[in-house]
Amino acid sequence: MVDMNELQIDEFGEYLLRQSFCKEGNIKFYLFWVKRFFRDSREWPPDSWDVLLQQFVNELHDDPHVEVWQVEQADRAVRLYFHNFRSGDGLEDAKESRVTIEPGGQVVSVDLISAVRQSLRIQHYSYRNFSISP
Repeated sequence: MVDMNELQIDEFGEYLLRQSFCKEGNIKFYLFWVKRFFRDSREWPPDSWDVLLQQFVNELHDDPHVEVWQVEQADRAVRLYFHNFRSGDGLEDAKESRVTIEPGGQVVSVDLISAVRQSLRIQHYSYRNFSISP
C-alpha cells in the first residue's frame, strides 16, 4: 500500500525541479527534511503546520549531529512544501485568496506585488534586483 504523504513527497520533488527552487543535487535533501518533518510531527500534539515546524526546527537546533545550515535547509524545505507546493493548504493566515475574480470576469490581485516579491526572495534574488512600485 502506498502512503499518500509518500506520493506527495515524490510530486514535491518534481515540483522543486520544475520550479528551480533549489539545485537539482539538493532536491533529495529537501525531500529528506520534509519526510523527517512528517515523521517527527506524528509524535507531537496536533497543531498548525507552522507551530509544528517551529518545534521541528527547535529539535534540529538541539541535535548535535545537525549543522546550522542543515537546520536552515530543513526550515526552507518545509516552508516550500506548505507555502508553494501545497498552495497554502491548512494555513491559518491564508484565509483570503491572493487573486479574486470580479463579476465581470476581470482578475484582480489582492496583494500581487507582495506575492511576487516573496516568490523572488524564496529564489534568493536580492532586493536590488527587483524594484516594484505599487
